[in-house]
This record gives sequence, C-alpha cells and structure tokens, in this order.
Amino acid sequence: LARIGALAEKGEAESLRALAAEFYRAHPKSDAVADVRLFAADVEEVPDEAIRQYRVLLDKYRYFKKRDYAALRICETLYLCARWEELAAESAKSEAAFLKSMYLSRYTLYRAKALVHLGRYDEARAVCRRATETNRTYSELADALLLLAYVERKSTGYSRAYLYSLRELITGFPDAPAAPAALYLL
Repeated sequence: LARIGALAEKGEAESLRALAAEFYRAHPKSDAVADVRLFAADVEEVPDEAIRQYRVLLDKYRYFKKRDYAALRICETLYLCARWEELAAESAKSEAAFLKSMYLSRYTLYRAKALVHLGRYDEARAVCRRATETNRTYSELADALLLLAYVERKSTGYSRAYLYSLRELITGFPDAPAAPAALYLL
C-alpha cells in the first residue's frame, strides 16, 4: 500500500496499475482496496475511465471515508471536460449527499459554474448567493462573488450592481486569486 501511494504521488500510472492488480489479487478482502482504487483513479489519464473508477468508489464502498473526495474529483473532471449538464447534475447530487463534507462549498461553486455555462442565470444567481451565505473560505468566497458579478453582468449588463460587486470584491478580497480577474473586468 505504501508503494502504491508513492507511485501515485509520482504519477506513475503504468507501474501503479500493475501493482494495484497485484494488490487486488493478494488482498481481495482488505479494507485498503478502496484506497488503492482511489489512487488508481487519481492517476488515470482518460477522463471517462477516471469518472468510472470514482463512481465505483461512490456506489460500492458506502463506508469509505473519502467518498466525498471521489465526488469532488468527478466534478473537477466534468468541469475540465466542459460537460455542463452532467456537472450540474453531479454537483447537485454531491451537495445533497455530502452535507457535512469539507468540499461542500466547492460542489456549490461547480454547480454555479455549470449553470452559468448552460445560460441558466437565475438558478446560478440563487446558487451563488447561497454559496456566499454559507461559505467562509476566503478564496472560495471570492470566487463565488466573482461568479455572482458575472451573472449580474449577463443578466443586467454593465449595471451599477455589477460594478459595485466587482469593486467590493477587489477591496474586500485583495489577496484572493479572483482579485486580478475582478480588477480586469472592472
């Protein structure tokens, strides 16, 4: 298991797959099978195969402690593949399933981003507002505010509300990764 973890950190997918197969044969009933599956999914290079592997963790390992992480990785992969309908559905499902997860705010942000890309601005506005009310992480709150400003611009054009929200983002979160984007938009 330690060797598999080391290979995962190095990103050596082929070696990890071979060692994981050996692990599955030698220890089919081990509690660490789910961890090995997670390592294998993390180094998978084909997005659909990675999603399939993460989904196995969600569906077949109900008591695995890192299921919320697997759900997050599915959302990240769908976002990178620009599969907006699937991302909206998956992030909503993850929000409902993992209410106490440390990744809850990230599921919400992925859902808002998917809704923006789908042109469903009213829903995106509601999700962003909920994210700003419940999120206390500095950079994620700034991301939600930037997304909310973008929704305002798409809905109302270059209105005062849009400009005000950008100004608030820049003055309230000057060190956030979203601040340069807000400054550019302003």
